[in-house]
Amino acid sequence: MNRLFLVLLIFPLMFISCEEEVDNQNNDDQNNNNTVSILGTWRFVSETITDQVGYIDPVSGSEVITQDYSEVYNYPGQDPDCEDYLDYYDFLDNTMFYIETCGDGSMSISSSNYTLIENELLFNSGDVLPLTITELTDNYLNLFYSLDMGYTENDTTFIDRVSILQVLVKSDFTYLEDQNSYNNKSVRRNHSFVNRKIGDI
Repeated sequence: MNRLFLVLLIFPLMFISCEEEVDNQNNDDQNNNNTVSILGTWRFVSETITDQVGYIDPVSGSEVITQDYSEVYNYPGQDPDCEDYLDYYDFLDNTMFYIETCGDGSMSISSSNYTLIENELLFNSGDVLPLTITELTDNYLNLFYSLDMGYTENDTTFIDRVSILQVLVKSDFTYLEDQNSYNNKSVRRNHSFVNRKIGDI
């Protein structure tokens, strides 16, 4: 009798636990279905570029920043060689296209294969820095990357770091796949100290 009572007590508990697992699984499936995709075309709204210079305190081991400079580039922008320029990222399944356009209709397109691991975009090309997704919604995409050019001289470690935050919005911009149909001249603008620093590497 005691065994029967125990079985009758445990049997409903098994269904309760199974029901919780199914509910949790359904919730997980719903969350996965609601995941926002990075695929598609995104138009640049702004880039915030920060340059930090300093050194590592030899006693405390903490960073001492002696220069912290930021500059914001808003789009569309103006440049002597390219008026009303706009830039785009176009993400396909495993390829990212970087499209630079000028108001005169000229365009430059480059591409790189990528792998998306959680919020990190890792590129197969060694000259493309990894991008971190800091915000992704149906309409907005924020990307962040940094370039560390620090060095050690004698017993001092110096900090020289450039970081860039890119703010983009979803776009219906389209472009032809045949790049030969473009006036495909370079439209890269001069981002002042960034180009100067990278040129020093």
